[in-house]
Amino acid sequence: MEQISAFSEWRETYVSNFKQDDEGRLIEASGTRKTLSASPSNDEVWSEVIETNSYWLKYNEQGFLTELTNVKLTLQEGGKFATFGHENYPNYHHGRIEMKEVTTFKYESELLRSSTRTRVADFKSEKTQDVKVSAEANKDYTYETGGIIKTITETTGNYTSVTQFINGVKASTPTNKYDEKGQLVQSLSPDSEHNLTYDSNGNILTVEAIYKSQQQFLEIRTHDDHPNPDKLLPQKFKGIPEEMRILQFTDGGNNRTSSKSVYPNRPPYEEKTVYTYNAAGFPISAVSTYTQADDSATKTTTYNYQDCQ
Repeated sequence: MEQISAFSEWRETYVSNFKQDDEGRLIEASGTRKTLSASPSNDEVWSEVIETNSYWLKYNEQGFLTELTNVKLTLQEGGKFATFGHENYPNYHHGRIEMKEVTTFKYESELLRSSTRTRVADFKSEKTQDVKVSAEANKDYTYETGGIIKTITETTGNYTSVTQFINGVKASTPTNKYDEKGQLVQSLSPDSEHNLTYDSNGNILTVEAIYKSQQQFLEIRTHDDHPNPDKLLPQKFKGIPEEMRILQFTDGGNNRTSSKSVYPNRPPYEEKTVYTYNAAGFPISAVSTYTQADDSATKTTTYNYQDCQ
């Protein structure tokens, strides 16, 4: 994606890779995003940020996921002028942030009973160096007869939350409403609400935001009838009753071709994407344009597949 004006140049690239074992199980995944800001007159780099998100997955002999390691490494280079912020530390020009999470899973009778996540954050800049170890996050799972999920209880430090399920589908709460497929259709807070609608393939058709009874925006989306390549990546793992999204950025069964967001006090924001497809129907390229008033940007995405007929 790039955006060029008389005053600045901005470019973003993203590359992701995945690796499976001989039995088709996901064992490695990584995604790297590079964002560059520069002068349009002499290509002087003003700032550069590289974010790499890496995953490693381990399984036991029965094919159950036993350990998931996620390392997110962020490298920030601001040169002489650009500065960055991170939490409450002083602003800095050169930064390195490494966040490492390790989640372990325990099973009983081929059902996940508990999981534990540990997190260590290592932050360095020209002004600060610090390592933080967060409180462990634990999840406990209970089931109905027949192995249907009943509750998931998550505890982090002194905070505990319980997610209830009815017939294996996430149950609505006073703040979040779900449909019969477990899809979020309404989110409520004291002064605002978000409403979503879906088609039969799980594609989001509309997103509406309301604040103090006034509509803040309405987004309308359209999709093609080709399979979404994100669905090639596993979201469900043996014995685990909830989805686990690893480097997946799109929802629904198909690919978004357009969206238009309308606001009461500013120009609409529009996105349009044109795809080309391979023989199996998966996209091999996508050119997206984003416009709002006189501002525009273009993004080109290339898809590469192996053994995905």
